[in-house]
Amino acid sequence: RHYADLQKFVIERGLGGRIIHLGLVSSADLLDLFRHAAAVVQPSLFEGWSTVVEDAKAVGRPIFLTDLAVHREQSMAPNPFYFFPPGDATALADLIAAQWPRLSPGPDPVAEMSAAMARRARARTSARAFLAIMREIAAAPRSQTAPITPRVGS
Repeated sequence: RHYADLQKFVIERGLGGRIIHLGLVSSADLLDLFRHAAAVVQPSLFEGWSTVVEDAKAVGRPIFLTDLAVHREQSMAPNPFYFFPPGDATALADLIAAQWPRLSPGPDPVAEMSAAMARRARARTSARAFLAIMREIAAAPRSQTAPITPRVGS
């Protein structure tokens, strides 16, 4: 019913000329939409690790996010991140209005390069942490390490 309610809302408010329904969008097309957007809005009321946030970060676009712990955890420079209270459409509108003069549609090669460099730096940090853990395990006496037993069928 949610989609039908949204369509009704658009019609009742005369917004049809301002909204384009895209239907299902492929991942590649979605990244290209993000790349060309002035910003991305993720108004989730609950969230796991958001692919919307990761995709927007990948192309260096500014992101408006509900102020959820996972969104705070996921938000890392170089992207600009703007937070608003979950469910507060007025706060989101005010935040977008305040930032709009500084936003411009992409693509933004500099922002994408910064995002790629940040991604590589996070990957190196993760790899170094993994190697440190493996070295610690390898250096531990056998009596301190639990045997690894493969689980079959789980």
